[in-house]
Amino acid sequence: MPLAFDDLKQDLHLELLTRDRDEYLLYPRERKTDPMDAASLHRWFKRALSRAGLSESIKLHELRHSAADNLWRQTGNLMLAQQLLRHESVATTQAYLHPTRDDLAAALQGLSTTSREGTT
Repeated sequence: MPLAFDDLKQDLHLELLTRDRDEYLLYPRERKTDPMDAASLHRWFKRALSRAGLSESIKLHELRHSAADNLWRQTGNLMLAQQLLRHESVATTQAYLHPTRDDLAAALQGLSTTSREGTT
């Protein structure tokens, strides 16, 4: 996945310049070409939450929902959210999205503006 956040790119810049394509950003000690197992990843995530002063009740999987929902909300593109989550089915991705009343109001406002532009 591309690194989209400039501050993260800066933090990882030197490491990424020397990183082999077959290496992971998070890896077991001394084995940069092996992915981190699920239990180790969850321990790492809990330590990161603690260091950031955030509640350790936050679940790693919640980040998937938030990332997909935010990407869809910013772009309106369901296919991008599907690609981010690597789902085979758009229906699976749709379950991650949570439209709000504000989303509906904005969409209806957009229709109203489009309708008026088309009649002038």
